[in-house]
Amino acid sequence: MSDRQNPKVILGTSSIVAAILLVVLGYMHTVVALIVVMFFAGFFIIGVQSNMNAIAATVYPTSVRSTGSSWALGFGRIGSIVGPLIGGLLVSLKWSLSSIFMVGAIVALIAAISLGLLNRKQIDSRAYYGEQSHVAE
Repeated sequence: MSDRQNPKVILGTSSIVAAILLVVLGYMHTVVALIVVMFFAGFFIIGVQSNMNAIAATVYPTSVRSTGSSWALGFGRIGSIVGPLIGGLLVSLKWSLSSIFMVGAIVALIAAISLGLLNRKQIDSRAYYGEQSHVAE
């Protein structure tokens, strides 16, 4: 969907929805409700993460695009490592599950705010503008 619409709006909205679902996740008391909310939270979080890679590729100039995208992916991997460590630390400090999910929601809101700060010109979505990329033969 982000290739047909403004990706900044789609991903920002998806990040906000993910944040709301993470907060709700901390207050689920039945297994069925927990699974349903977790499914939708995961749907939005994974969708945002995979589409962030596409935005990262469009923000950098062509001459450094692969390097910029690789750095973005590298920071994502660092988050995948550090996130569970922080979660485990918060559990060991006796934080409630709702508080731990709130921390995750704050991270999703930071992502939404960061997307909002991107200049529209920085997101050169060829599909959004209806342009075709041409490969030199």
